[in-house]
Amino acid sequence: MRLAVVDWGIGGLGFVRLLAARHPAVDVVYLSDAGCTPYGKLPRPALAARVDALLRHLADSHGVDHAVIACNAASTVLPDLAAPRRGIAVTGVIAPAIDALSRRAPTRIGVIGGRRTIASGRYGRALRAAGHDVRQRVAQPLSAHVEAGRLDTPDVRRDVATILAPLRDVDLLVLACTHYPALAPLLAEGCPCAALFDPVESTLAQVERDWPLDEAESNADGGHRVLTTGDVDAMRRSARLAFGMALEEIETVSV
Repeated sequence: MRLAVVDWGIGGLGFVRLLAARHPAVDVVYLSDAGCTPYGKLPRPALAARVDALLRHLADSHGVDHAVIACNAASTVLPDLAAPRRGIAVTGVIAPAIDALSRRAPTRIGVIGGRRTIASGRYGRALRAAGHDVRQRVAQPLSAHVEAGRLDTPDVRRDVATILAPLRDVDLLVLACTHYPALAPLLAEGCPCAALFDPVESTLAQVERDWPLDEAESNADGGHRVLTTGDVDAMRRSARLAFGMALEEIETVSV
């Protein structure tokens, strides 16, 4: 087993950090596609084609046969991917989160995410069907703030306050973008009565159930490999500020 984690930017590093804490012997190939148009701006067919191209590159050049799409926007197009038919096992972050949330007692849930994620209706439909009272908000500026390393500035605070104003009384706030946990202190201030739900926890739980991580550990050759289609220095800085991760070796790739 060879595992990859894919995101448009640095958000998926939150999953990598959690995986490393629980399974330190598992090697990961991390691919940030920051050199591409932000995924929320791509038409659905173009986004599916882009994710397929990345997975094909990871399989052909790095021997990857399992991949976590650690991006909510990209997870909305998983049904359109050809990669599973090519022998690559793929999971996103939305389905595991919905599964975990649907088993909870009905409550008031707020969901914040990018425009594509919210517009897809994936969270809203499933959670309402499970009996939850669901309110959703597009939180588009927040991922850009995290990518730029802005975690607690007046602009960030203003955007968080505006986004969360209608959600202040929810019991649970779903962070439907893997960048948002980097803003957890501000989000907790904005929804003081809510527990924060990070889908990477449920995603890792599904990976642990469904995939042979013990095999990945036995085949490990030491350390993670980090790739980006974007700017290496910007990724290194953002990873340090947002997730406290020191990425010393980052390879630039063209896909």
